[in-house]
Amino acid sequence: MLFLLKINSTITSISSPPGRGGISVIRISGPKSIEITKKLLKENSFSPKPRYAYFKTIYSTQKNEIDKAIIIYFKGPKSYTGEDVVEISCHGSTIIAQNLIENLLLLGCEPADPGEFTKRAFLNGKIDLSQAEAVSNLISSENILSTNANYKILKGDFSKKINKLKVEILNTISLIESELDFSEEEITSTTLDQIKSLTIKSINTNKLILETYKTGKLITEGATIVITGKPNAGKSSLFNSILSEERALVSNIPGTTRDAIEVKFQIEGLPVKFIDTAGVRSKATKIEKQGIAHTKKFIEKADIIINVIDSSQTTEKPFSQLEKTFKEKKVLYVFNKIDLLGEKQGFKKKGGVFISALKGIGIDKLLKEIYNSLKKDVGSFNDVLLINPRHKSSLEKLNSSLKNTLNLCENNSPTDIIAAELRLGLSNLDDIVGVTTPEDILNNIFSQFCIGK
Repeated sequence: MLFLLKINSTITSISSPPGRGGISVIRISGPKSIEITKKLLKENSFSPKPRYAYFKTIYSTQKNEIDKAIIIYFKGPKSYTGEDVVEISCHGSTIIAQNLIENLLLLGCEPADPGEFTKRAFLNGKIDLSQAEAVSNLISSENILSTNANYKILKGDFSKKINKLKVEILNTISLIESELDFSEEEITSTTLDQIKSLTIKSINTNKLILETYKTGKLITEGATIVITGKPNAGKSSLFNSILSEERALVSNIPGTTRDAIEVKFQIEGLPVKFIDTAGVRSKATKIEKQGIAHTKKFIEKADIIINVIDSSQTTEKPFSQLEKTFKEKKVLYVFNKIDLLGEKQGFKKKGGVFISALKGIGIDKLLKEIYNSLKKDVGSFNDVLLINPRHKSSLEKLNSSLKNTLNLCENNSPTDIIAAELRLGLSNLDDIVGVTTPEDILNNIFSQFCIGK
């Protein structure tokens, strides 16, 4: 494979984020890491102890001083990539960092491809493929729940689950093969029952992993929350109050909001996307009707609908014209403008959340209701979660193979066919951890990494 051929080269890249900062970190990995570093320092006698920091002057190939930097050597295989690694921490000037990279290339380094350091860690057996993918996801995580979930995968907790399932299936295959090797007769009904029992156990184990995907998807992609209601109910005011800033235009003129406004937000670390939509009324203008059509589309994709009702208008029905679209959707009825009620009770007896978007009353309670509503349908955020769609697809393929195995058993199919079906299912687990993953998939995975990682 092409990427295997490059592993004997020595690569380099800036591993810190682009732009100015206190320091820039340049990483070197490969068999010539120390040799090239010596040339960079103009010190042929430089023999660093692993994991010790050295304060050194670095030079260009023209023998000009570039900067003073901290040099740390990580001796393979006890390094991130499993190879000899040198990390150089210089001043955070983009000019200095780029100058250093240019000189390293002149001294024999090759520029690292996106994700190549992690790819080498995978190829050298430091991590499996699921852990490698977690590295990229960890870097791009935008909330603490997603960060924690990916960190558990990086630690190998998810791989342990996969390996446990793999052992279960291997035990079933071993049972079949032992019968084939040591018995001249067809497999017994007792053994067949054992195979079915073990297969059902694997189906249930696989099911438990798959069931965590809903939680995993929620914390990585977030929930979509659509704010709807009649014009002037206070949707935009609520939107602004939640965000603590004026992102939506507020007016007492009906139909002010015609285009949906989307903003990402977090509730107790849980990512959500709030969408402020056009108000729905029967006497809408042509332009308003376009906005209403868009509102209906957003509602179809919503995880939660917040239906805002003007509680000061006691004649208003607590259900909007979009009620039919609410089928099988979670709806929170929010009664706004309670600051205008006075002695009136309005809809207070109808249930729901009572707020004043203008005064900021009840907003915290509403956010808590949203959080609780989302959490009802998902598992614990502290579990080891399935969050990668590629892994989900592989586990679904495994599930099909396991069910096919049961059908084969029920039909008294030849044991070699049953074993072959189980091996087919097993290959899907190998794809997850990277044992049998095709080269094109590997290249696609690592190409999505940032350069320097």
